[in-house]
Amino acid sequence: MYTHGHHESALRSHRRRTAANSAARLLPAPAPGLSVLDVSVARAPSPRT
Repeated sequence: MYTHGHHESALRSHRRRTAANSAARLLPAPAPGLSVLDVSVARAPSPRT
């Protein structure tokens, strides 16, 4: 679950997302018994130095 620093509208969007509605093209790929791991590509905030 995403919680830290996200606006409620972003959280609602994240909760509605599924593999079927966000990555349907990937669903036929895994063999039976395997699953898909969403590792995201969001950028982390830069540390201040």
